[in-house]
Amino acid sequence: MWGSKLCAWTQAHIISCPNSFRPQPDPLSMAPLDPLHGRLTLALIFKGRDQSMHQDDLKQVRENWYSAFFAGDVAHLARVQADNFTVTTERGVQSKKSQIDAISSAKRSGSWFPQGGQKYDTELAIQNSSGSTTVTGQGYTISGQSQGPVVAFSENWEWDGTAWRVVSLSYSAAGNKN
Repeated sequence: MWGSKLCAWTQAHIISCPNSFRPQPDPLSMAPLDPLHGRLTLALIFKGRDQSMHQDDLKQVRENWYSAFFAGDVAHLARVQADNFTVTTERGVQSKKSQIDAISSAKRSGSWFPQGGQKYDTELAIQNSSGSTTVTGQGYTISGQSQGPVVAFSENWEWDGTAWRVVSLSYSAAGNKN
């Protein structure tokens, strides 16, 4: 099973998969039969699997981050947002502290999404680049029965080796990208 998945993955990414490649059940104990390219191929396989797993994690962390935003869960937001996190909109730039203070205040007064809210992505692209990941797309929010305008967004995320942290969020009306 491992062998067929590895070969299919590597062939899809134009990395050779020797016909005689017979992996052991434990992928770390595999002895590649191609001494020149086997180690590189195995390293690329694990790098690809690692990035794929982290990208799946990122999608889940993103969903949880947005849910925490609509719920006003500032403790969760503070954990996921980098210390230097910023939000940039047509109205200006907001720091992590300013955002969390504003959410806390609105939540105390009962005006923070009193009917709840959700975001929906209509377009989504994820690009990895030297230690950081950019998520771009378009989407809208729904609060109660009301749908917000479609916005274009860009998020910058970093993987610190143990967790994803969002560094910045920028959004504007879809016809007027930042």
